[in-house]
Amino acid sequence: MTSSVIGKFLLGIALALTILPLPVDKGDTSAYAEGLTATSTALTGPTSSMAGVAAYLSATVTDAPYQTINYGFPMNYYLGSVAFVEDGVTLDTVSLSLSPTATFNVSELSEGDHTVTAVYSGVEGSAEGSASDSFTFTITPLDRGLWESLGAEGYTLTGSADSFQLVLGADETPYVAFRDLGSLKVNVLKFDGEEWVSIFDSISENGLYISLITAPNGKLYLSYLSYNNSFQVKTYDPTSGEWESLSSDGIPYPNLSSNSLTIGSDGTPYLSYIHTGFNYTTYGYTSKTEVRRFDGSEWVLVGDEHGVYEGDLYYSSLAVGPEDRLYFGYRDKELKVKLKTYDDTSDSWELVDGIEDFLPNKVSYLAPISVSTANGAIYMAYTNYDSPSYSEIAKFDGTEWSQPGSFDTVGSSENISVRLGADDTLYAVVKSNADQQSYVEKYQDDEWSIIGDNSFAINTVSLARLAIGTDNQPYVAYFESASPLFMQASTIGAGTPQPSNTYTIEPIANQTANPLSVGYTSGMQEEKYITLTRTGTGDLTNLTVALSGQNAEDFVVAPPEATALDDAAPSTWFTVRAADGLSAGTYTATITVSADHMTSVSFTVTQVVRSLKGDINHDGLVTPADALYITKYMQGKIDLTDEQFEVLDMNGDGELNSEDVQMIMNIYLGVSI
Repeated sequence: MTSSVIGKFLLGIALALTILPLPVDKGDTSAYAEGLTATSTALTGPTSSMAGVAAYLSATVTDAPYQTINYGFPMNYYLGSVAFVEDGVTLDTVSLSLSPTATFNVSELSEGDHTVTAVYSGVEGSAEGSASDSFTFTITPLDRGLWESLGAEGYTLTGSADSFQLVLGADETPYVAFRDLGSLKVNVLKFDGEEWVSIFDSISENGLYISLITAPNGKLYLSYLSYNNSFQVKTYDPTSGEWESLSSDGIPYPNLSSNSLTIGSDGTPYLSYIHTGFNYTTYGYTSKTEVRRFDGSEWVLVGDEHGVYEGDLYYSSLAVGPEDRLYFGYRDKELKVKLKTYDDTSDSWELVDGIEDFLPNKVSYLAPISVSTANGAIYMAYTNYDSPSYSEIAKFDGTEWSQPGSFDTVGSSENISVRLGADDTLYAVVKSNADQQSYVEKYQDDEWSIIGDNSFAINTVSLARLAIGTDNQPYVAYFESASPLFMQASTIGAGTPQPSNTYTIEPIANQTANPLSVGYTSGMQEEKYITLTRTGTGDLTNLTVALSGQNAEDFVVAPPEATALDDAAPSTWFTVRAADGLSAGTYTATITVSADHMTSVSFTVTQVVRSLKGDINHDGLVTPADALYITKYMQGKIDLTDEQFEVLDMNGDGELNSEDVQMIMNIYLGVSI
């Protein structure tokens, strides 16, 4: 732009400011000759936010003056500024512009309560200043960690990509595979700790329908549909950095699509794919899904000539279960979820029992199946066809079906990505109905909870892939809708696993009260004070104690002094004692302490009630009948247990003789001993 053009542009703005009339009700100062316009300021925002997480206070000024500038179309510029003030200190001052609202990011404020007021400056000769009511909010500590980008954001080579996968190597190195839409080439990148590095020669390989998986021996297996319409499978050795083709010809069929790759425990690769061909009987095109395994030299068909499924299917995936049993999940042409397993006895694929009854409804999306390494259970996540904002997970343990958890999701149903952690904890990528942001959640204690204190993406996510490390460290790669041609990979806590909240208390030792004697009066029982001390990181709520066991009714327990434990109040206590009027004997009951999310803690309490000294027959009296036991014992006519001996040993000298008999008779006759 030349200097003369710039000059004309600036002159135009000046003329617009001076020639265009300002609105009489807002900006024309001559309209306020008798006084300034009154304004009002309202301050709103979240009542709580986590430290370091972006959250905004919004101050809106009513009746703020503005000027209209004509750039070929009129634009209103609001005048004045808003100061955000706390305890007389200005946190920030923001000038109004195209809106009468100013915002302030509270992410850098310290943890704790804050009370802020928004003060509008007013405009000299036009509008009065105004202040909002004070607004109080709380900055809470980070307790789940922040998501951080792993390397540079948007790591695709030419900016656009599809058909992408995310896996972790045996050493937890992240790898991504995708087709670069700028070149239509297959690319595989690994994260070297600082940046994403290309490890696959993308110059000569067009590709589609990409699968990437880590084998038990640590090698990576990559499959894709090449430009010559054959499925290629290659292996990558992280130690040598070399790629090797399993078969030079691949799987050369016309009209191939939609592959899924998995590896057996012995390193055998299996590949599923859809083959579409012309049927000369029906004179139409038909589809058939097949599975092949690589026997060391060629790809061999698994199952008979009918394949896994004949007809159109969608969202198919292949997995290896216990004892290397093959499972194949898919959505059929009727939009129903199906799971088949390979029966090597009949050399055919059979539908898993019970799935048609357990999952009778239509689905709009089915995520790749996951297999538990601990017990071999199969997990299938899907989105309901009739309720696209609601997703569920089905579990097959080899015998029966169950539903471990459901969650809400919105937007593209293909956001769902489910993986199992090292301890069989379920992890899923979901999109929140509340803020449209995508989160990683885990299923624990019969409920879903968010991993991380923020969404892993800034904008709306259209597609995500999830991987879980051996230490339950989650990684996610995804497309953002605002930049749909870019992917990012993120990890929580900058590579440091963020522990989940734990809900525990100190162990409680078994309790034994001081012995009582028959005939004790109320209040003589020892009252045990039991301290409950929180040792986990999560707040304990709804603390309760309960008695159980055969002698539960023979004890009295008082509820805890407090029913919630947290950082401010980590301990409380309760009491237990024996009931009144117990007869001779030993009484034991179990006390169980429970709280929300906490594994219950149990211990025993014991009370011994001794017989009345001298009352060997337990009639509640000391009589000559009791003294007779001593006489018979001295004569060798009866034997006594240690407890009976102690009851009759009136002087405690360890012997039974005439002196003990005389003491019993004195008690009976009321003679002072």
